[in-house]
Amino acid sequence: MKSSIETVSPVERKIHVEVEPERVAQELDTAYRTLSRQVKIEGFRPGKVPRHILERRFKAQVEADVAQTLVERTWRDVIVEQKLDVVSSPTVDDVPALKIGEPFKYDARVEIRPVITAKDYAGISVKRGKHEVTAKTVDEEIEKVRQSFSQTVPLTDRDVAQKGDLAVIDFDATIDGAPFQGNKGENTTVEVAEGDFVRGEVAQVEGMKVGSEKTIDYTFPADFRIKQAAGKLAKITIKLKELKKKELPKLDDELAKDANLGQTVAEMREKLEAALKASAKAEKDRETRTALVQGLIAKNAFDCPKAMIERGIDAMVEGGVERMAQQGIDVRQLGLDLHKLREELRGKAEEEVRGALLLEAVAKQEKIEPTEAEIDKRLEELAKENGVPLERVRDLFRRPERREGLVIRMREEKTLAFLESKAKVEET
Repeated sequence: MKSSIETVSPVERKIHVEVEPERVAQELDTAYRTLSRQVKIEGFRPGKVPRHILERRFKAQVEADVAQTLVERTWRDVIVEQKLDVVSSPTVDDVPALKIGEPFKYDARVEIRPVITAKDYAGISVKRGKHEVTAKTVDEEIEKVRQSFSQTVPLTDRDVAQKGDLAVIDFDATIDGAPFQGNKGENTTVEVAEGDFVRGEVAQVEGMKVGSEKTIDYTFPADFRIKQAAGKLAKITIKLKELKKKELPKLDDELAKDANLGQTVAEMREKLEAALKASAKAEKDRETRTALVQGLIAKNAFDCPKAMIERGIDAMVEGGVERMAQQGIDVRQLGLDLHKLREELRGKAEEEVRGALLLEAVAKQEKIEPTEAEIDKRLEELAKENGVPLERVRDLFRRPERREGLVIRMREEKTLAFLESKAKVEET
């Protein structure tokens, strides 16, 4: 087999491959022997069908299959031989037809990982919020806990809706006088508050008396999940059936126990404060990473393989679908325009790919790598966080692919820490 490589761009190569006639003949012989055992032709036992009979009936299909097989088997050999760090399978515009007794030639295009020398990565400007955790923010978090354990009880002292009430309603909506999917609801609880009908906030209920009806105008959001109603003006007839109110639990030790946040209010406060600080640190880390990555990208232009961007988009779409499925949402019912969604995600995916490649380049240039001691410490942390024996975690990360993933994440973390130490950081 002969091969040569043509540089199309810094991230694309064109492979020229020539397979010798002898190998073509061998592949054809193998294909016809296999076919002879598989087909049933009257007058011949399996495996005994003469080749000329098979050629008369299946020649075009056999030769097309062999041509495709030769492409699939030979391009990998070329990649290894030419030491190409490919990031995509080859694209062959037209698989040529076989010509008996002649070499089989084809051209294929592949994308390769770019060779990057990062520059100007010291002194990147980073702006990030302070994300302070104060007594007030802890109090607000405690109030959220109380809200989560609130109960709704009927209002018995009046029958006219006021702001802040919870209203139980039936509703019937039409668009241009016609019903649509999901246009009716019974015993739906909404809040009497300014906001959005689809989020359960209906200010127009204020002043209504239990048992009365009212028709309101409402324009559905342009991105509403039911396409038939998205962006459309609807008339919604509301019947007020009942008024309720939220009843909050007392702030006491029982609440702490019910919320699984300790045995006392003091313990609950300590745990919530620790959680808020961890969340604030995570948010600050995200802001820092974003600023550092964007700074790196701004200072380092390079060609980015399209295949890597497409895989990044794939991961984002799959992750979104998985999260919705966990929330009980059937994405098939949302009428998503997948092409439009992918285009909306393209910019973010490209930034992620460029950032990862640049961080990898900085790590290589600065010889940044997690040590065995750091990896062991991370495994201990994972065991503690997940409440599993350390040895089980170690067994899990003995698998090459899992260990490699962990090392990549840790290398990136260390590289970001290095860049942050060299950055111009401004707390806003």
